[in-house]
Amino acid sequence: MLPELKPQDFELTLEQRFLISRYTEEIKEIPLEMLQASFLEVACILMIKDNLIRALMRKAG
Repeated sequence: MLPELKPQDFELTLEQRFLISRYTEEIKEIPLEMLQASFLEVACILMIKDNLIRALMRKAG
């Protein structure tokens, strides 16, 4: 059985919010083509992460 998640489990930490703030400033200097390629790479990595989590949950259950 999965543990119960609390609303704060879905919030960013103070450190994560700081990083988002830094990234917001840094990406203003990056060319659009590079941002688009990076976005697609991150999207693929997140999909792979989701697949791995699902596979681990199937094996655990």
